[in-house]
Amino acid sequence: MVDSQLNAHSREQAIAQMSAGKIFDVLVIGGGINGAGIALEAASRGLQVCLVEAQDWGEGTSSRTKGIIHGGISWLENNQLRQIAKVANERGIILQKTAPHLVKLMPFIWPIEKGLKGRIRQLGIAFLHDMIIRAGVRGAVPPPRACGVKEAVRAFPSFAKSPSAGALRFFDAVVTDTRLVIAVLRTARQYGAVVASHLQATKILRDASQKVNGAQVVDQLQPDRQFRIRARHTVLATGPWVASSSLQMSPDLADKVHLEKGINIAVPRQAIRGSTGVCLSSGGHLLSLVPRRTHWIIGTDYRAFAGDKAKPPVSEQEIAALLEQVNEHLAVPLRRDQVVAAWAGVRHLIADRDHPQGEPMRWPHILDVGSGITAIFGGAMTLYRLTAERTVDQILAHLGKWQPSRTAKLPLVGAAGYTKLWNTRYSVAANSGIDSVHVASLLNRYGDEAEMLLAKIRTDPQMGQTIPGAQERLKVEIFWALQAEGALTLTDVIERRLMLGRRHQDDGKEAAPAIAEVVADVCGWDSAKKEAELNSFFARH
Repeated sequence: MVDSQLNAHSREQAIAQMSAGKIFDVLVIGGGINGAGIALEAASRGLQVCLVEAQDWGEGTSSRTKGIIHGGISWLENNQLRQIAKVANERGIILQKTAPHLVKLMPFIWPIEKGLKGRIRQLGIAFLHDMIIRAGVRGAVPPPRACGVKEAVRAFPSFAKSPSAGALRFFDAVVTDTRLVIAVLRTARQYGAVVASHLQATKILRDASQKVNGAQVVDQLQPDRQFRIRARHTVLATGPWVASSSLQMSPDLADKVHLEKGINIAVPRQAIRGSTGVCLSSGGHLLSLVPRRTHWIIGTDYRAFAGDKAKPPVSEQEIAALLEQVNEHLAVPLRRDQVVAAWAGVRHLIADRDHPQGEPMRWPHILDVGSGITAIFGGAMTLYRLTAERTVDQILAHLGKWQPSRTAKLPLVGAAGYTKLWNTRYSVAANSGIDSVHVASLLNRYGDEAEMLLAKIRTDPQMGQTIPGAQERLKVEIFWALQAEGALTLTDVIERRLMLGRRHQDDGKEAAPAIAEVVADVCGWDSAKKEAELNSFFARH
């Protein structure tokens, strides 16, 4: 297998391979979770794959979720019963086999609606969900159950009114979204996929018969570098940009696509009293309150959208609307000045064929939009592997090949030795000289690769220091972002490797100068380059 590390050197190697005239089996355009999953699926099934991403890995919608790997309660709430077994099974695969270091179970409670109808409905949901989970993941997840008023209030004292009928207690899973994207991408590279970020596909190429046979790309970091990539089949996994390319080849899709924005906010952990996640029925959809170590994530509020897909804004009115929805259920209302971060992700959905009303559907749709080209609409992080498997099944049929999928049993980078290290984390901490809290954080972010970060600290003790302005992170994580995780700019490091934008009210601006010092040292930047990168970061915030 190939070295999985992504860095500036591996990017140059990838560009050299892409521009050499080789014909790949599959070109994937888009480096979010769907594109990364398709690259891994195709490479692990023996196809020659390349993937290009116009921005940083996962910079679009895949880095703007609320970080839940759903097990299906919300799907059942929307009466999507056919899908729930698949959702539960995919969550079990991620939890047990592919990414146990990144995905963790979290208990949630959901107040039961008043009245006999509401109680029967929600307990029926719990029963059905339990049966499906037991069949799908062999009991890996504790079954949902009803809990009484006292237990519900004890778990979440912040309720404005005690849930008079009790609550439904169930488990979902949480993840740091971009860490999953990076792990999938690096595993794809390990299996031979040729991948490069900051390469924008500017034109879809066709042969004389109008069959798509690749794309023209431009290097966003060196705009004078342009070249063609040739491929037997092309996949558009570009999230909210997928429709613009697809409509050129399938104009009949115009009245079927729907652009949707999902809005989330974060507040400090102390702003809400509670030891468990909470689901709330609000405005016809479910709102989640997700407790993380330093903050709560609240969302998602979905709205129709038309605007800047690269940087979807969150207006004061939208923040106020989300606060109004959640404050209806809280004893102590949240204030606007407690919102430390707000973000939105955008995706194109396609109308569900089974709904005569044309209701948009979040279940992934895999469509051939022309000869030699497939587009992915919709999707969910929970379903990335299944989406990829079905996409590659379709591609293999077009190519006249067949290999069975392996990804349901394939550990992602960092997963293989994680459990053993986690069980010995206190001795690992004692031997490394790093406190156990930071060692646990490293293990849950990097899995068994935490050993490599600790080895770096042993050879360079300064790397074990915390980052000024971001004390929960160590300087070695900056080094690893550049050495192994494909970060190429200061913004890549701060926003999508250290994830400071969702943890700090200043979006990581206080920590930025100290981070820039480490990045400059690792990358060999001069003072002018360092200042340019800092200015670029501050301009975004």
